[in-house]
Amino acid sequence: MNQLSEISSLSLQQLLTQLLKETQFLSGELARIKKHSPSTDKIILKDINSIHILVAKDIIYCKAERSYTRFFLQDTSELLISRNLKNYEQALSSLGFFRTHHSYLVNLTHIRQIKKNNNSKITLSNNVSIPVSKRKRDTLLIYFKEFNQ
Repeated sequence: MNQLSEISSLSLQQLLTQLLKETQFLSGELARIKKHSPSTDKIILKDINSIHILVAKDIIYCKAERSYTRFFLQDTSELLISRNLKNYEQALSSLGFFRTHHSYLVNLTHIRQIKKNNNSKITLSNNVSIPVSKRKRDTLLIYFKEFNQ
């Protein structure tokens, strides 16, 4: 009985050592892949049928629809994803997106015109007009003022 216990503990220790080595190897491989990835400006979206891998520049804007987010793409297609806009705001803000309004997150590179009147709006590359809230208008204008200098 004592020999069986020694064999079991030795096998368990070997197994744990092997698992640790494999985990370290996989972590290293993942880091290497991320480091040499040609583009880190991609976002992965999952809908009921597919996993979509998009380059951020191909997204014109996102619109909140209750607890869903609708993505409007350059190729005129749309994707409806079952996560709210706030989930994507954090991920996309570092890729040049700006929350202009409670319901909209826009790609700054697709803005073609800013109307600065009382009901501020922006026009995007697909000729869609998006509202800009009063609270966000000044920040947006400062961004483009600095961008122009």
